[in-house]
Amino acid sequence: MAGIERFWGGDRITVLAYHRISQPENFRFFEPVISATPEGFARQMDIVATRFNPISVHDLTAWLDGRFDLPKRPILITFDDGYKDNMSNALPVLCEREIPALLFLSTDFIGTGKPFFWDAAAFYFRRTELRRADLPILGPVSWTEPATISAEWIEALKRTTSVGRDEATEQLAAALNVPVLRDAYAGETLSWDEVREMGKQGFSFGSHTLSHPILTQLSEAEAAAELQKSRQRLMDELGEPVRTIAYPNGTRADFNPTVERLTKAAGYSAAFTLVPGPARPREVRANPMTIRRISLYLDDGERRFRAKLAGAGRIKSSLS
Repeated sequence: MAGIERFWGGDRITVLAYHRISQPENFRFFEPVISATPEGFARQMDIVATRFNPISVHDLTAWLDGRFDLPKRPILITFDDGYKDNMSNALPVLCEREIPALLFLSTDFIGTGKPFFWDAAAFYFRRTELRRADLPILGPVSWTEPATISAEWIEALKRTTSVGRDEATEQLAAALNVPVLRDAYAGETLSWDEVREMGKQGFSFGSHTLSHPILTQLSEAEAAAELQKSRQRLMDELGEPVRTIAYPNGTRADFNPTVERLTKAAGYSAAFTLVPGPARPREVRANPMTIRRISLYLDDGERRFRAKLAGAGRIKSSLS
């Protein structure tokens, strides 16, 4: 890690990507979207506050516009989707340390009680007593661990265009002989009033599309609608400009030059991926539509967290 640190020096832009901040005990939904426990997140933010200079998304876009000079070792904290525990568990930690953050919202899920398909699928596999079934997309399969088959089914659904996600998850519930998830998801995602309250306490907001599709799987017209309508909804609800977006799923397969072009045309100044970072400032300036981020997971202990901050994840990905 010391060698990696010397390689980067202060010349890097580090962006961290979180999803949920929650306890895994008695968790009913898709556990891999828990990025940290509240206690773990607090420890990570202590490291961030002492080793980096946290910036806001407004600082970053001002720098892109040529109106701001970044400090040494700048770091931006981001969250995806719009889970309520970002407010209950992450916001107090950030406020205490005076660290700004950016939350990318999938607007169809805010204030609706509608579950993300991965959470619905995980819920169904946890509820079923079956260990063999003819599942939509996968076909006849058997399993011993619900979490394993749940992750496999979710990944398969991400990559298929033959069936809609809402339709597929309802078919899954029927195949597993469990009731469709409805009231059980109430309160898992933020309301618009809660979003606005977070905005008063240091959060900024960007788009994560309307319905969280993989944009490269859509037609140009469909992708443009997801990009434009989500941005407009955010501006209508928040009463302020929205200049940033995070591509759903965010791997190299999930955006391309066409998506980047449509993103610029929709009015965005910067777009974030989940391609491992950090990045040199010149990389970000060269293409602000593909900004790298460092994904965090529940099993990232302090040593691994420090290694990721140092750039070990980017180096590992470049060798694979």
